[in-house]
Amino acid sequence: MRRLLIAMAALLTVMSCGRRLPSRPGVPGGTGTFPRAVLLEMFTATWCTNCPVADTTIERVAHELGDDAILVEYHPTSGGDPMGFAETDNRGDYYGVVAWPTLRVDGIDSAVGSTAGLYQAYRAKADNRLLVKSPIKLALTGQVNGGQFDYQVSAQADTSLRPGDLRLLVLGIEDSIAFTGPNGLPLHRWVVRKLLPNAQGTALSLSAGGTATRNGSLAFDPSWRQDRLHLVALVQDWSTKEVLQSARIDLSIPAFQFVLSAPDTIDTLPAAATAEFRFFVKNTGLMPDSVWLDLPDSLASVPLSDRALCDLRGMCYPIPFAVYLAPGDSADNLVVHMSAATAGHYRGGLSLRSVSDPALTRAINFHTEVQ
Repeated sequence: MRRLLIAMAALLTVMSCGRRLPSRPGVPGGTGTFPRAVLLEMFTATWCTNCPVADTTIERVAHELGDDAILVEYHPTSGGDPMGFAETDNRGDYYGVVAWPTLRVDGIDSAVGSTAGLYQAYRAKADNRLLVKSPIKLALTGQVNGGQFDYQVSAQADTSLRPGDLRLLVLGIEDSIAFTGPNGLPLHRWVVRKLLPNAQGTALSLSAGGTATRNGSLAFDPSWRQDRLHLVALVQDWSTKEVLQSARIDLSIPAFQFVLSAPDTIDTLPAAATAEFRFFVKNTGLMPDSVWLDLPDSLASVPLSDRALCDLRGMCYPIPFAVYLAPGDSADNLVVHMSAATAGHYRGGLSLRSVSDPALTRAINFHTEVQ
């Protein structure tokens, strides 16, 4: 039996790119009420021969889980890894990382090395953590301001939050960096470029049922691809190492951006009846903005139908009509009314124009067959 244990220990050592120590399991902080975004922290290195398998496997898991998972990858300064810096080393020291690859799942579960059944192990750890609701709801917003990104983090706690040494960390992430190191991996995903304010984070005074906000800025490095930048915020209990909640925002999103859509754009009706076309406007940019909604004759057919911009209650508005939307908000209670007195095919168009960026326009056409 003793020989078997020694052999198993030796195998685990070989399967990682460094010495392996027992991982600290951690103790979850209880069940909350908010859905969780599980944080997957991968400690990897360009010189680690077993890291490419671990990297591609955890990236597959993160892709499958979508918004339910947030993946970040730390590189060390050792071995000439060009993506490592002092704060990523400090983050590894906090967890006691001494072998690469090492995965930490919400800070309290870990997997070291690259072994058989790696996908199943990674996926099970992430899925199990997703079963535990979080006591914190985290909102991350911000805007591009010259050569930096100004952000705000808002944390809302439910009544189940336990007292602890809570810290807020903000990470600047660059995705898909092209670099081929000794291990042959040519592309590196979700690379941590900055830890704000540092690897120790900042104290977050948050009690059960309360809220807390923090503001800060991420200065852009000229070497970073700004079309591949993301910001990740996480709240961690510093003593237990449990990550209670995390959030991510894509900085490559334009400051001003809108989506205009409709579930149906064609209707058949008798003469003098009114067709009602519901539509949706969503602010998918990083900045709050207003849009002008209009029913221009340039988008309508001749002869013209009667057109009106109304809401679901039947109240109609003068056009153009302005709608204010914060980032992520939608206007989903508006409709276009169309009617005609004689038989024929009629087309009417709805246009959208950003107030802050007049060059940003959208349009959609609605069609009625009057019988």
